[in-house]
Amino acid sequence: MAPRSPDGPATGATRVVVTAYGQDQPGVLAAITAELSASGANILDVSQKVLQGYFTVVLVADLSEGTDLGAVRDVLTSRGEAMGARVLLQHEELFQAMHRP
Repeated sequence: MAPRSPDGPATGATRVVVTAYGQDQPGVLAAITAELSASGANILDVSQKVLQGYFTVVLVADLSEGTDLGAVRDVLTSRGEAMGARVLLQHEELFQAMHRP
């Protein structure tokens, strides 16, 4: 994988944010990260919390240049639905713009 800039994605990569939430069960994080790995993603940061039987996870990842984001999004959505979870994939810039104070 190309070197990562401290302020942005690796050269030629696309930085994405993946968020997921739902009822906690074994394998949720494993399923999400397996799909990201299969798409060639480099996971840079992960935050996960389980509270009263519900989980939330936020991942930041670089996807290789030319990766079909729509296809990755569809696979993550389907895998999440099969586990009773909602999984969203967004460009990092869009995520940041939506969550500015």
